[in-house]
Amino acid sequence: MTSPARFDGIHGKGAFARLRSMLADPLVAYEDIGSKFGVTRQYIAQLENLTAESAGIATLCSRYLRTMKRAERRGEIKREHENRSARADEKKRRKS
Repeated sequence: MTSPARFDGIHGKGAFARLRSMLADPLVAYEDIGSKFGVTRQYIAQLENLTAESAGIATLCSRYLRTMKRAERRGEIKREHENRSARADEKKRRKS
């Protein structure tokens, strides 16, 4: 695992502070954070676990909100797909 100083050395001055602020925002996905720094989402998850020890309850709340946002988005995608399927079925019925 990397230290904040090492992360800054690799990704530029203040990179670790930017990483922590992104992790604190539940609307930002691990993939988006990883693409900003050129690392994988799995590595970002590991870094969040590293920072969780010092952040405490705020990180737990952030993780919960991020998980809820993902679940909400999956639900939106599912409903959108169901609506498209229903409209396609309706068009078929009208043609018959």
